[in-house]
Amino acid sequence: MVVRHADIGIVGSVLLLAACATPMSADAGPPRTPTDAGEVAGPLHVTLLGNYVGRHLRVEVDGTVLVDTRLTFPPPGAEHRYTIGWGTARAAGTGVQLDGCDAPWTGDLQLDPSGTAYLLIQDCEVQALAPG
Repeated sequence: MVVRHADIGIVGSVLLLAACATPMSADAGPPRTPTDAGEVAGPLHVTLLGNYVGRHLRVEVDGTVLVDTRLTFPPPGAEHRYTIGWGTARAAGTGVQLDGCDAPWTGDLQLDPSGTAYLLIQDCEVQALAPG
């Protein structure tokens, strides 16, 4: 079998066009999948909001430490967003310790694969906001 340069060019062009026609999204991640109970599972995200920057912060969600450091301002358009795993919608036990605050905050954070849960930190007050 003899392969000519023209044949390689045509095959390469067809493959390139097929790749261009396939939509891709950088944020799409793995597809959400139904579980045996019919619930949708997917990546679970937590985003930090508020005035925590410059102070040592420790955030623990569902037994997993997300942050245990002094955070700086993210670049414009970015945020402190963390993926904590894969699962279905649920309430997760959450703890927040912040420099200069007397006691840690504990509560439940609603996790949902169809949105991001938020922790709003204002001075020493912490609020768990529903996914959105």
